[in-house]
Amino acid sequence: SPALTTSPTAPTQSTTDNSTKLATTAFVTTAVSNALAGVNPAVAVEVASAAILPNTPTYNNGVSGIGAFITTVTTNTALVVDGYTPILGDRILVKNEGDTSGLGAAKNGVYTVTQLAAIGLAWILTRALDYDTSSDINNTGAIPVENHGSNALTSWLLTSLVTTVGTDALTYVQFSLRPPSEVTITTTGN
Repeated sequence: SPALTTSPTAPTQSTTDNSTKLATTAFVTTAVSNALAGVNPAVAVEVASAAILPNTPTYNNGVSGIGAFITTVTTNTALVVDGYTPILGDRILVKNEGDTSGLGAAKNGVYTVTQLAAIGLAWILTRALDYDTSSDINNTGAIPVENHGSNALTSWLLTSLVTTVGTDALTYVQFSLRPPSEVTITTTGN
């Protein structure tokens, strides 16, 4: 067997690969994150975004994320997220904001509907109390989506590290841990 020197690289296998292929550090990091997320799941959300939010929203970071909110200048137009019109108090995973949306990925996260659109009023999403500081965000596992839209019955895992809320990007991937339905243990006698 040759000795590997310096920093050799290899392709990263898919998260569902259960073969004898080499496991890269990226593969192992994802596997460990998935395992931890399964142990420490987040409070479920009603719906998760599948595209950027409508009505050209703006973001206010509150005090370092505490009290942060997303709203729009468009009044009397209901918020629709992935085909669902949220009601007051619903939790929403905003995961698709990016540089092209005007908000940027730093504004992604878990929000609560705190105001519905009405005559003279715009909808308001406020960062959830359990997801408004870097320690809250970084220590939350997979976020389950309960009921609505194309993301119903999926879970989403944060893949970035957040040091400063409202500045650091929050990026998500679909949680993909699917344990085998049957485990076989082989032992050899001495």
